[in-house]
Amino acid sequence: MAPRGRQAYAGQALAEALVVFSALLLVWAAIAWLGRFQDVALQASHASRYLAFAEARGAPVSVEAARRHFFGMPLHRWADRKGRLLFSAEGDEVRLDVERGPQLDDMAQAGQGEPYARTLRQQWHVADAGIVDARITVEFPFAPDQAGSVARGFMSGLRDFDQAYPKLTRHTSIATGAGHASDDAAAQRRVADSALAWGDAAQRSYGLGQHIRSSMSPVDAGWRRPGPTSDWLSAWAGQVPQRHRFMGNQP
Repeated sequence: MAPRGRQAYAGQALAEALVVFSALLLVWAAIAWLGRFQDVALQASHASRYLAFAEARGAPVSVEAARRHFFGMPLHRWADRKGRLLFSAEGDEVRLDVERGPQLDDMAQAGQGEPYARTLRQQWHVADAGIVDARITVEFPFAPDQAGSVARGFMSGLRDFDQAYPKLTRHTSIATGAGHASDDAAAQRRVADSALAWGDAAQRSYGLGQHIRSSMSPVDAGWRRPGPTSDWLSAWAGQVPQRHRFMGNQP
């Protein structure tokens, strides 16, 4: 009776091992399926952020660029369990939509509803021009369902991971018109063009400075002093710390 008992236990252990092995294999396939899907979703998030910032800066935006840089690189050639590519060479599975939302009201902008705040926002180019919303939609190709034609049996659960991934959408919204200037000269022009913040007061000061200059030039000439200048903005060139500069010529 003892040998028969050992054989029965051995057969039961083999059956249990097969069950555990099949469960582990399903878990491994599920992890690979989910990791692949999350990787695609991460790239879609990167693409939406890139396109939102590009649109906010006025750079050219195209769906071809998003497909090429974020879904068409050699490292991004995702394939399913059977080796079928999830994206075609043209990347038609990726769609891009860039929209501008309605402009914010005064209470949601810098200065809110304070007097002259609207004029300053316009002259300094910090008035809201509408929030940019960049949306990336990925629709995976349809995978034929073969579960109905093949009888379900041992390890047939792996076929569930051969179905098409669900459609995913990622989007990034960003406010525009923060008043950035590409260099020091552009910042000086931005300041000088504001009549309320600079131009009106500067013109009065220029007149007073010219009157004083005409009176004091003979006195200063005896000391060989340089004449006063009315260029009060260019002297500040290069004074902004590098970490606070907006480099418009960089990607």
